[in-house]
Amino acid sequence: MSNFTVVDISGSADLRRFLKSLERNCTADCCKAAAFEVNAENIKQWRDNEATNCDAIIYQELFDLKQLDLENYNFVKLNIRSLESDWSSHEFCEFVDLLLNKLHKVICK
Repeated sequence: MSNFTVVDISGSADLRRFLKSLERNCTADCCKAAAFEVNAENIKQWRDNEATNCDAIIYQELFDLKQLDLENYNFVKLNIRSLESDWSSHEFCEFVDLLLNKLHKVICK
């Protein structure tokens, strides 16, 4: 019998709004990363619609997730309201990397 390890991940309201703005193709619960359109245009649109600049907050949250070494777990349970979903740790780490990369490119332009 194998042991499966799961880590619960939560996030701020700012991170929730950011992710919801990118969730366009399906839902995180159904399609995981494929539910999101992570590109510069969508990130810029999210930034334009935010009342305050949350770039640093979002970037720090994503960076902190990266530091958790999630690859040591089998699964990630995303516990953010209306984004609740179960991911393989590898897929979730790749998704966080993509978010960080794209957000960084938009912020630094």
